[in-house]
Amino acid sequence: MCDDRIIVHSSEATIPSLLKRLSAIEPERPAYIFVGKNMRTVLSRKNVYMQSGKMAAKLRRLGVCRGDVVANMLSTSPDRLICDFGVLMAGGVSQTALGYLNNADDTFGALQIAQATTILVDPGVSAVLAVVMKLISSSQKTEYGLDVECAELPHLKRVVFIHSVETQLQTETEMFVEDVRPADFAVIVETSGTSGVCKQVPHTHNAIVRFGEQMCFLIGDKGSPFYNDRFFGWFPGYPCVYPCSGITRVALDTRDNNLPPILDVIREEGCRSAYLVPNEIEDVVQSGMTLETTDMLEVVLTGGQPILGNSMRIIGSLTKKVACRYGMSETMCICHLSVDDPGQFLDHCVGFPMPSYHVRVVDDNGRDASPGVKGSILVKGDGVFQGYLVHNSNLQPINQAGVKLTADCETKEETNMVGKWSDGDRLSQAAFTDDGWFQTDDIGSFDSAGKLFVDGRSSDAIMHGDEILYPYWLEQIARRCPAVHDVVIVPVKDPVLFHEICACIKPTDGFRDPLSEIQNLHVSSVCYYTTRRLQHKAEVLSTI
Repeated sequence: MCDDRIIVHSSEATIPSLLKRLSAIEPERPAYIFVGKNMRTVLSRKNVYMQSGKMAAKLRRLGVCRGDVVANMLSTSPDRLICDFGVLMAGGVSQTALGYLNNADDTFGALQIAQATTILVDPGVSAVLAVVMKLISSSQKTEYGLDVECAELPHLKRVVFIHSVETQLQTETEMFVEDVRPADFAVIVETSGTSGVCKQVPHTHNAIVRFGEQMCFLIGDKGSPFYNDRFFGWFPGYPCVYPCSGITRVALDTRDNNLPPILDVIREEGCRSAYLVPNEIEDVVQSGMTLETTDMLEVVLTGGQPILGNSMRIIGSLTKKVACRYGMSETMCICHLSVDDPGQFLDHCVGFPMPSYHVRVVDDNGRDASPGVKGSILVKGDGVFQGYLVHNSNLQPINQAGVKLTADCETKEETNMVGKWSDGDRLSQAAFTDDGWFQTDDIGSFDSAGKLFVDGRSSDAIMHGDEILYPYWLEQIARRCPAVHDVVIVPVKDPVLFHEICACIKPTDGFRDPLSEIQNLHVSSVCYYTTRRLQHKAEVLSTI
């Protein structure tokens, strides 16, 4: 079980303080294990803390200051982990920067809104680097990468090339650990947006630690490794479980394009808990693989899309129970449900609210819906964010009197600090009701026992597995093809992915084979991020 010496209240903790504490408790114990077909990397508790501190020292020397936003474009790997934690230990804010679109519009918008000063990128990943270079008007090579200028990104100063963290830190002899506060911003994660630019969701150290505690609560067993290959830049994959509990995290190393089967990794690493999205569960079931009783998982966490009874088929063959979770980047985990009997599970059920969360289902007039009646899902709770970042955002924390607290500030005031950004932003205003309830954009209902059922999105967003796609993006891509006169993207029900993507196309006169023209276009137009399980697809399934 988890050592009581690392248990702290989330309001008192930061990620650097937790990493330091763990490094002194069984320092050689594995903290993270990254597995590929041809590689396996083990980072001990001591490794994680020391390498992250050395990365922090490197970033500070390069000019990264407290409160600076650093966009991390690395794939899930030891390098990504050390850079994420290194940014936090330097006092910076780590921004997820995925770069889905080849024209770099989404990446540009994210960097602009967050006022990022630094980009971390693997120079060997040409697709990601190509996106970055499209944003820069001038650059000068340096020993670490590039000094850059960009008129429309005035805060961006540098691009740091990460070849191999272990090699690059060999010459670092000192560590650096900024004295960050629980209410300081730590992470900016992205969530899909209809505008074509991902909305930016900022979270503090306090919130990240709280989410880690939520995940530990759902995992239950704290004495064995936890398998989770979700991308570090997404909240279900953010590496916060280990700092909060000491649980060893096992993940796939996406630098290796030839990845091993999930169950092989789970078995060989001795995992007793795992996070699998429904389509991964289906892949495992279809493979016919099972686990012996001695290897069987205690719990599989799942979520990211409305959950069907098919996902419960692994109970008794792969795991003793399934823990369904419902949440999003803006809220962290809202509800949970533990299932150990497949016959007792009802489709789309996500169970009861997590501690400190309140959930409502309301009709079009804002009145609470009766049990069994569908409506819009609203939520309040300690883990709900306070608003999206916008242009001219200010990530410096302030106290209740409105006084900015900088790194040099001598005040001891640390309570009730909030992030300051434009309260008049239309996205944040639209996200909350007048009385402060966050509008999830999901449709659902309660049953008579108080369990929540989630049916999906109320907007035109399409839930495709654990991804959320907006027709606006895909339609823009399709319209670039000369063979397309007009197009409408619609969802089609799918038993595994919840929805597949269908393009209803009116062809341009004179094209004999518009389908092949469009299929060739989407392959070259969508920037696939280099991780096996993070691919936004624009598949053309039918034409009219």
